[in-house]
Amino acid sequence: MSTICNKNSVIRISLDEGHKLLVKNFIDLANETLGGRIIEVSDEFFAEARNLLKPTKSVRDASKYTERGAWYDGWETRRHNPLSHDWVIVKLGFMGKIVGFDIDTAHFNGNHAPLASVEACCSPKSDPKHGDDTEWFEILEKVALDPSSQHYFSIRESSTFTHVRLNIYPDGGVARFRVYGIVSVLWPQDPTALIDLAYLGHGAKVVACSNQHYARAENLLLPGRGIDMSDGWETRRSREKNHSDWVIIQLGAPGFLDHVEIDTAFFKGNFPESATLEACYSDPVDGGLKRLRIFGRRQLPSSTSLQSLSFKSIISPSITSQTSPEILMAQPLTYEAFAPYGHVIDSFKEPSVSPFMTSITNNLRVTPANQGTARKYNHIAPVINFRETDIISSDKGTVVQFVAKARPNLSLFRCSPMNLPISIKMLEKHSYSSQAFIPMNNGSKAKGYLVIVCLGDKDGNPNLETLRPFIAKNCQGISYNPGVWHHPMIALKETTNFVCLTHESGNQLQDCEEIDMTNHNIQVDAPSDFYKGVGDYNEIGRIVQSML
Repeated sequence: MSTICNKNSVIRISLDEGHKLLVKNFIDLANETLGGRIIEVSDEFFAEARNLLKPTKSVRDASKYTERGAWYDGWETRRHNPLSHDWVIVKLGFMGKIVGFDIDTAHFNGNHAPLASVEACCSPKSDPKHGDDTEWFEILEKVALDPSSQHYFSIRESSTFTHVRLNIYPDGGVARFRVYGIVSVLWPQDPTALIDLAYLGHGAKVVACSNQHYARAENLLLPGRGIDMSDGWETRRSREKNHSDWVIIQLGAPGFLDHVEIDTAFFKGNFPESATLEACYSDPVDGGLKRLRIFGRRQLPSSTSLQSLSFKSIISPSITSQTSPEILMAQPLTYEAFAPYGHVIDSFKEPSVSPFMTSITNNLRVTPANQGTARKYNHIAPVINFRETDIISSDKGTVVQFVAKARPNLSLFRCSPMNLPISIKMLEKHSYSSQAFIPMNNGSKAKGYLVIVCLGDKDGNPNLETLRPFIAKNCQGISYNPGVWHHPMIALKETTNFVCLTHESGNQLQDCEEIDMTNHNIQVDAPSDFYKGVGDYNEIGRIVQSML
């Protein structure tokens, strides 16, 4: 057994802190409703270990007895343990990173376990057995437990684990054992597969709700249809006119939504009259519902993209090397034309409003800033990271792919100028992250830059029917959507600095995929009007604007 936590990394916290820090922000990975189950136990003479994983609070009926003694809603081992301690191995419902525990000895008074510790292991292919060669890590050192009390412990975020082992010294009873953490999602290998993005097992969580008087909103994200009204979401009644209740759910991953399932099972006289659904991309009716499922894809299939966008073919998919190159004329960069590929980072003309008023323009919320001397264009481009945690893809329980967690990388590209026309020799894409480039104007000779983009086909390769070149002004930035093929940055006329924001793990093959395009013999040029006024940035800006 190895130890990965020291005394400074384990903190006992109060009941109020435990509720705020653990219960509200993380899920109980060992909950039997999520698939948590007992694998092996040293002893359960008085009360079965499976009671530890019940989602409900422990109850007590002093008048109830079994053939072995008083009935307890928890796990209780026999007295006079000849070994140093008793133990129980729990398989977590979801593989995950552990951040804390709730060890509850409710109703065990005089027969509670006085000490406990927790170990963990990662064994995704098979369940460990006590005494085998599985490597266990101590993540909660031996701690004291009080009789009939709830104990919250916070630990430093652990590695990814599949099983935990609760040890009690030397014996006794524990009512409930909860393992709080973050799900390490096992995504389907195909990123275009239709999945429930609002499922706990895919990392979804409730971030806020208006009311949960009778039953918690988090129940909406559970698997199955439940057993009764208690494991759905139910609010208190309201007599206010036009009253509505709401819940905000953070999806497990950004995605393209397909359809929604709203289930009111078991709610017969207290179901909502109606419901609406709203969605957004963000960094940061009374009654009851049973489940909410929002089905979508982490990556949009190329065929769907093309059907919905109705692209017109400009290059034959069967292009091969030719004597004369195929020449594409770059067009001015606009919000509408670039929308299938990403976002344009630029200001725009608003309706006539006061400097202190908010407006909605181009689907963006523009708000006053700096005491009315500035306008703030909010969420002008999403910052997307599909690798907020390690991604482990599986096939029938076998791990087949591991994608490392990515972190933000704010960098600067210093790009030397290129002359038009240029030949497209390669394209690249970032499957797991958006990538934004913002030019830093270098002076009067700055002539903008060239942006070349292309969507992928059903196999993920460039679909040349969607290849588009754009001319961007030096006052415009761009942000590529994840999975969009694009040419490296092309500065025109003068060396240009670009600030770049993307997410990277350091694994070059996962961060950026490249493909050779030399066999396609494609060149990009600009309309003749673009060459007028070289050296005069204002004139170039006017010419590009006149092309819109």
